[in-house]
Amino acid sequence: MHLPDGFLDTKTAVLSAGAAAVGLGLAVRRVKSVLEPRQTPLLGLAAAFVFAAQMLNFPIVGGTSGHLLGGVLVSVLLGPAPAVLVLTCVLIVQCLLFADGGVLALGANVFNIAVVNVVGGSFVFSALKRLVPMESSRRIVFAAAFAAWAGMVLAAVTCAGQLALSGTVAWRAVFPAMTGIHMLVGLGEALATGIITAAVLKHRPLLVAGSEPSRQLGTVPAWGYGLLLSAGMAIFVAPHACSWPDSLAAVARKLGFAGQGNASMLQTPFADYQLPFLNSPGTATAIAGTLGTLIAFVTAYTLSRLLVPALGLPKKDAPSRSRPEPPHLLGASAFTRTKALGNAGLPGRHRSPAAHSSRVVHQPCRRRRPGLDVESDAVEVRPAPIGSPRVLCDRPGSGDGFFTGEVRGFLGCSYQKQPLYHHLDPARLDYSLL
Repeated sequence: MHLPDGFLDTKTAVLSAGAAAVGLGLAVRRVKSVLEPRQTPLLGLAAAFVFAAQMLNFPIVGGTSGHLLGGVLVSVLLGPAPAVLVLTCVLIVQCLLFADGGVLALGANVFNIAVVNVVGGSFVFSALKRLVPMESSRRIVFAAAFAAWAGMVLAAVTCAGQLALSGTVAWRAVFPAMTGIHMLVGLGEALATGIITAAVLKHRPLLVAGSEPSRQLGTVPAWGYGLLLSAGMAIFVAPHACSWPDSLAAVARKLGFAGQGNASMLQTPFADYQLPFLNSPGTATAIAGTLGTLIAFVTAYTLSRLLVPALGLPKKDAPSRSRPEPPHLLGASAFTRTKALGNAGLPGRHRSPAAHSSRVVHQPCRRRRPGLDVESDAVEVRPAPIGSPRVLCDRPGSGDGFFTGEVRGFLGCSYQKQPLYHHLDPARLDYSLL
């Protein structure tokens, strides 16, 4: 689905680039406000994996091949906004270093693959998670697989619309051709997404659906193994990928507009994932694929580090994460805190416990059910009679405040029904008994 130069006219290329810029801008803004510093290696790892996976063409029918896009998979694991950035980085590396997709058509490719595929698939994933009556893990795997298929088809539809708007080929001819072949390619995308999602749910369940990332995933060994796996795919599998024309090339040849494609404006020694000084195509593909995998990782990781402040520094748009404890109350009992703090100086919405309904205290999470939510490790604060121990509460998006209430938390492996005092470091909540 990587459009070459020549398939689109100037107006369509400009419109597509503008739409891609808007989508990318919204993603950057979102990432700057929600991405945590220890997640930045994951963006690089996702870019490396997607780059390597897109090199693995598999046969479809009639001498046509297809490859994964990976956008919905990254969205399921990291969220839609990071996925848009990851796919954009991959497309830029593919275009500028390997002549995979035209320079003038880069905006259209970003819009189709990084915006429409990711955002459309993410909407489908969110809807199915709420509507499908299945057990939780099976529901997530099914939703991810179907959303990956839907995202592939949606990207094919917008690509067909761009070709028709450019006058390259009639809509009534290109629409059924593009959607039909990509419905088949989407089956491979759905299968791979479902398998990977199921594996992550089994071994790293907190990664899925926007849950809090595991601390282990921010360490060098964890993402280092993932980068090594991606490089291994490029070295050992990519040279043996199916050499048949991909789906867009097959459609272009069938409908008679393949001759309109132009060679890339940029001259690069790695064009078509080959090296001019090597006579062995397999070896050249392995070296070029490995180089591209590493460059994709560095590109996405560097971008994420530029957008996200270093660990321990407050984000520009984030609320205050902590409130200093009065010196004379350090180490005091809950009863002493209650009597000393009272209601003086607290925001109006925190003064009367009777005015509060049950609310969840947690970093942003997708699941906000009443009561304890083990999957997202939430804590519920309920109103309680005056005189109960106070709880310092740090609610994202609404600043800090004190609640008088009974707190239910999940500590260790057993339920506790006691007052809690929690501190919020920049990455996760840490609950400790008063």
